[in-house]
Amino acid sequence: MKHATLAIGTLIAALGISGQANAFKQQRASFQGAVNNCQPPLPSFEGAFRKRPLGIANEGGSAAFISCALSAETVNSDGIHTVLAFFINRGVASVEVSCTLIDGLASPLGVPTFFPKVFTVPAGQSVIGEWTQDDNSGSTFIIPSLSCAIPPGVEINGTQIFYNIDVGT
Repeated sequence: MKHATLAIGTLIAALGISGQANAFKQQRASFQGAVNNCQPPLPSFEGAFRKRPLGIANEGGSAAFISCALSAETVNSDGIHTVLAFFINRGVASVEVSCTLIDGLASPLGVPTFFPKVFTVPAGQSVIGEWTQDDNSGSTFIIPSLSCAIPPGVEINGTQIFYNIDVGT
């Protein structure tokens, strides 16, 4: 019996069959409202923002920064391939929202990588800011977070991430 088990194991290895043969990738998405995962990074910016259930609006007279932490299921994940940020301009003129996606940790474990972008948000309209793995030379993001300069009259409604996990059939 020992030889039969060994022979079957050798045959499976030779054919490249494994327990993962029936596994496949499934896309997952995680949306978080801005009130849940975004906040002003300094007390001096706190007074400019109004936190509402649907977003955090800059009601001040100048641009103010907001930081957003992003999270995803990491078990069996191959990294985050897309990060979205949702903005709406309640003002009467088109504005630019400057954001930087920061990937990594500020620690001895490594140096974070920065991915700045500017999004034009027309008056009375919304825009989705997007970072994909193409922005990262084809690599997925591991631990992303956002820092955005929000102009007066603009609010951030939330963030969303997309990632793939390995699942069985």
